[in-house]
Amino acid sequence: MAFALQRDGAWSEIFGSFKVTRLVNGELDEVSYASNWPDLAPADERAEIGVFEIEEPGPPPAGFRVIGTAIEGDDRPRRVWLTEAIPVAELRTEALIRLAARRWERQQTMLWNGSTVPADDTTLGRIMATVKLAEIQEKAPGDIVAHWKFAPGFLTPVTLAQAIDYGVSIGAHYQACFSWEAALAAIVIAPGASAEAILAAAEAP
Repeated sequence: MAFALQRDGAWSEIFGSFKVTRLVNGELDEVSYASNWPDLAPADERAEIGVFEIEEPGPPPAGFRVIGTAIEGDDRPRRVWLTEAIPVAELRTEALIRLAARRWERQQTMLWNGSTVPADDTTLGRIMATVKLAEIQEKAPGDIVAHWKFAPGFLTPVTLAQAIDYGVSIGAHYQACFSWEAALAAIVIAPGASAEAILAAAEAP
């Protein structure tokens, strides 16, 4: 929690030890307080000397970055963001990076035969090696060519036909992921695209 003290009509955030002028035995005196006093004191004791918890803001508006803060408020301190608009060119770059990262993450798994299965490059390499070996050994489509672990502790027999289907499905999954990225990237890089359109594309499902 952060706290502020009002002095001369303006709020001052408390970062360390501080002093407050208050009545002590009927006379005004300057009293020192330790930096952790606001965290330990009850709210009514803090209010008695004019110390209040700062109301923190939510995230800054989309398309803006925080360049500083200010403390406002009449009876209670409230932090506000000081922001500036992020240039469209910078928004484009950030959006493209975000889309590529999300596409890569989506690539790693997919639905196959009703289950979520790995679809990463290592898995695809294993499938290709399994299929190639099966072809060399002249295996039939219905022959079991591997035992793969799709869930912890369980080895599932896989036929040559299933291995081929798995590999083809990963290829289609990859293409769908890249098509998704390409469609949204086209919105991001379109001439005249607004900041709102770029941000919406970057967060599209």
